[in-house]
Amino acid sequence: MRVISGKKRGLKLLSPLDNNVRPTTDKIKESIFNILFDIDENSLVLDLFCGSGAIGIEFLSRGAKTVYFCDISEKSVNITKKNLQNCEFNDNSIIINMDFMNCLNYFYNNNLKFDYIFLDPPYKFEYIEETLEFIYNKNILNTDGIIIIETDKDISIKNFSIIKEKKYSKIRVLFLERKDNNENSFSWKF
Repeated sequence: MRVISGKKRGLKLLSPLDNNVRPTTDKIKESIFNILFDIDENSLVLDLFCGSGAIGIEFLSRGAKTVYFCDISEKSVNITKKNLQNCEFNDNSIIINMDFMNCLNYFYNNNLKFDYIFLDPPYKFEYIEETLEFIYNKNILNTDGIIIIETDKDISIKNFSIIKEKKYSKIRVLFLERKDNNENSFSWKF
């Protein structure tokens, strides 16, 4: 596992030894960032269910201002900390070691809104719909923000539009934007 592009391109990252953590493959990571292309240097990013932190680190390598890394697993948080140290991204990172709903409530209570939210929960759990509902109801995604989901499940999506979908064998990567009836709302064009 490595950083695909940006300031830290080619730098190797530590992978979890735990079989419960399934890092995003380099192929999928490269595809995600080729689709997103330029990352705004003022962007605030959430890497929920961060695992090794590889996706959030990719955002930082490409110029994101700050990334919040969240995971309930202490092992994952420790690997993420080591990867951030190796990449020298500690100053641009905030790590939260708690359950995903407590993380989301923390963001809501602190009036944080994200430009990019990456969701890659453990495949054996049904967290995506619950997370999307919270993001929508508590409005923690900026108006022109994007949610990126990696999953192997068919999921029900309400309140968001799928603006791009890619398939890699059993894995689906979805890019979502908030549905808005306002004619002047921002819409991503990929």
